[in-house]
Amino acid sequence: MAAAVNGHFTVDFAQLRSDYGQVVPTGKTVEEVAREFQRKLNIPTSTPIHKTFQKYSAYGYDVTVALGLVFDELAKQLDSSGQIDKLHNFTYNNSTIVDLIDEMLNDQLFEFEGLT
Repeated sequence: MAAAVNGHFTVDFAQLRSDYGQVVPTGKTVEEVAREFQRKLNIPTSTPIHKTFQKYSAYGYDVTVALGLVFDELAKQLDSSGQIDKLHNFTYNNSTIVDLIDEMLNDQLFEFEGLT
């Protein structure tokens, strides 16, 4: 069973963080991101922030930003060691890159606080 669920991620409910003034890794506050979504999607600005996002879209935002940060750091590390071609030629069968990504995501130094 452990092998079957390895890497599986389940969300029972979507919840925005309650501190809307918290700055997320994109350099904006949760409220600024929500208001930007409202403008781009023509959602009335009178809509409460917690009702701005569809059920799981805030998680999608966080995942996208987190992976972007990981790949940015990975590219810097590979470039400084002269191995950037490993990233340029990445395939899912490339265990070296997959292991590096996994290591970075599990690294205690990589602390991510996003919208959720």
